[in-house]
Amino acid sequence: TGNSGGGGEHSTWSAAARKPALPLESLLRLLSRDHERTRNLALYLIGLLVDARTDRTSMQDLFMAIATQLQTFPFGAATYNVLFGLLTGRFPEDLDGAAGTNTGVIDEGVQIVQPGVLPCIFKLTLLGESELRQSIMQHLYLLLSHSRSNREHMLRWYGWVDALYAVLAERSASKEHHSNVIFEMTMNVFKTLVVHALATDKAGWRVFARLSTAMVQYSERGVLDRERTLRAIYTKVLAAIHEEAALGDASASPFVVSKKTDFKNCVPAINLLHAVSHIEEFVYYTPSAHEIELACAEAGGGG
Repeated sequence: TGNSGGGGEHSTWSAAARKPALPLESLLRLLSRDHERTRNLALYLIGLLVDARTDRTSMQDLFMAIATQLQTFPFGAATYNVLFGLLTGRFPEDLDGAAGTNTGVIDEGVQIVQPGVLPCIFKLTLLGESELRQSIMQHLYLLLSHSRSNREHMLRWYGWVDALYAVLAERSASKEHHSNVIFEMTMNVFKTLVVHALATDKAGWRVFARLSTAMVQYSERGVLDRERTLRAIYTKVLAAIHEEAALGDASASPFVVSKKTDFKNCVPAINLLHAVSHIEEFVYYTPSAHEIELACAEAGGGG
């Protein structure tokens, strides 16, 4: 099957993957095997094959099909390591994941090269142990915080808001320590993406509508507290913008304006006006859970 043994295994599989005669369908069938190493080697080969393709319009569908295949098995560090390699083009030397998550140093040099893998990773993340989910969210935050390109890849994926809410909803099954870290990391991811949208996209303010709309199903199911979650996101976003604006250096932050700023055509300024209006409406017209309890108590006492 291409296993030469020893240190030559990695290069042998690489060479095999570049042979046009190796069909993608055969590799997809291997993903249903019970042996995890077989599945991971198949994933690795699929990554090498699709990386050479010019047409990536169907890549997200491909990787969601892969996620559907893999979700019947436990999701561990070894499989995640390979998926991270597919996402960034940096594959681990150890495909067995014996040492846990192995992504290497995540800095500005690590770029998302196959964004279609993102939905696949998020879908499987919900099946992983709390420690693995924590690591995945930390890695994602590093990817986004270091690279403008990575943030834009994430924002172009329409399902990113729903995916992050799903992680928050699932964290309830985590140990307390991991649950707190997962919550904080997810909030940081939200902050990073929302601030980037406000700073760069003319319609960046529309992200608030997406946050509210996507929250509905989680709130109605009772798995997320709408007010608490949105307040946490908005607080993070406003704090980040305030921190940047406090620098007073227009070259360091798009949120620093001057008398010479053309506010009619200043994307960050326009978005901030919409953002402040939206957040103000939420803060002043959406009562907190504590305020609702007080109101109910007062109504009960008056009756």
